[in-house]
Amino acid sequence: MYAFVSKDISNGLLEKLRLKYRVIKLSPDKRLYTSIESHPDIRVLPIDNQLFIDQETYNDLNAQNVFSKKDLQGITAIDIELSPIYPNTVFLNGKYKDHLFIHHKKYTHPIVGDYILAKDISFIHTNQGYTGCSLLLLDHRSGITSDAGIYKTLSRQGMQILKIQEGHIHLQDKPYGFIGGASGVEGKQVFFNGNIKKHPDYKPIQEFIENRGYTIIDNPQIPLTDIGSILFWKGSV
Repeated sequence: MYAFVSKDISNGLLEKLRLKYRVIKLSPDKRLYTSIESHPDIRVLPIDNQLFIDQETYNDLNAQNVFSKKDLQGITAIDIELSPIYPNTVFLNGKYKDHLFIHHKKYTHPIVGDYILAKDISFIHTNQGYTGCSLLLLDHRSGITSDAGIYKTLSRQGMQILKIQEGHIHLQDKPYGFIGGASGVEGKQVFFNGNIKKHPDYKPIQEFIENRGYTIIDNPQIPLTDIGSILFWKGSV
């Protein structure tokens, strides 16, 4: 199992992840602005055994040495015209879990869109292009967000969504970051980059997560910080 992380991930969380996963740390991409230049959810999108990745990121990783020969067969490198200007930052910024994909349909990269259609994966459209940053998706039934539009859209689809207040999450050079960007979910564990207990909505967040059988792993040594999500990929079949 691979874990894609930003170069800015906290050391405490990085050490915990390395105990169980093969961690791939992304270097800054100068096509992007500083706040998101090493964020995985801008440049990488795992969907089950398939991995979509920006071509330059793929080249930068020296993929032949990073991934096993078998897993290379499940990787699709896409020539994406990344730039600091929206929507050129969001082509891979969807959220996937349990045969459900959530994103802005207009901005989902066509190669990803074709794959989702071919695999008969359920697609929920949201007007938020930064779905990956804005949504912590536990499973196909439940998630957490501060985004009012995502909350309304997913709630109308019958999902159980916890709406939390905006802010209280650090993001370099920005007023605040987002819950999806500060976290990652694998198995029954929810990882937070920083101290989730300091979030003013921690109690409802804790109850929401634990009531669904998940456990929380965080790093109390630093403030809760958006690092562009922690993305897990199981590898190719």
